[in-house]
Amino acid sequence: MGLTMKLGSLLAAAIAGVMLPMGASAATVGFATTPPQQLSEWSFNVGSITVTVKGYSYTRPAQIGGSVTPFDQADLDLNNQGLGVCDDLNTKPCKNGMLDAIPANGGPEVVVFSFSSAVTIGKVKFNQNDNGGDDVDLMTSLSTSFPLTLVETRATGAGPQNDTFTLGAPDYAGVSMFAVGIAGHPQNPLSAVSKQNGQANSDQLRLESLVFECVAIQGVIKADCNKDDGDVPGPEPVPLPAGLPLLATALGLGALLRRRKS
Repeated sequence: MGLTMKLGSLLAAAIAGVMLPMGASAATVGFATTPPQQLSEWSFNVGSITVTVKGYSYTRPAQIGGSVTPFDQADLDLNNQGLGVCDDLNTKPCKNGMLDAIPANGGPEVVVFSFSSAVTIGKVKFNQNDNGGDDVDLMTSLSTSFPLTLVETRATGAGPQNDTFTLGAPDYAGVSMFAVGIAGHPQNPLSAVSKQNGQANSDQLRLESLVFECVAIQGVIKADCNKDDGDVPGPEPVPLPAGLPLLATALGLGALLRRRKS
């Protein structure tokens, strides 16, 4: 628990420095952490939204739109390259801390983000995608309870860094959970790369950052993701009553005429 709170404090400071404008209320959260941390779960606040992160194993469904219920929760592993998942829970030090598709390392593995208020996921950025062509499953839920729904499968580029998926509406709008999994080619019949390779590939990667924005409720954004709790806007200027500017102008003109007469 102490580690969770400490890391949350460190992240809050990082969030304030790395905000990038995706929209009126977008936030970018970077996962690179020094010194390395190993956590059973990780919670932090971005404005009034609480984000909770956990790692699991999962079995991908046979088709897009299928349900996914993660199992066998595992520790999260954070280092200067980003966020990954250990092969077990409460085993220190962490073994195989990458988000991994290898069954012997706990794979296929998934990172699950839960949000206390609905958000739109804008981008997810990867690091250490070692082999290139890593098969990544992207999942969402409109609630903070499982199951998740498999939205799509994408293959990363050649790597090893700065590979970004741009997401957004409609598939990633108004979600309360977002998950990134890596199933590996043999378990991933929907992937074009899988079909081309027809062989095992020990897919591994880390998450470098995540961009999300708050969802407007009846046209009004209720929580500003782009501000931390201490960043309070200054007071708005008080509008003058109607007609007062004209009165002030008339008084000023009258004073000027009196000075000229004198």
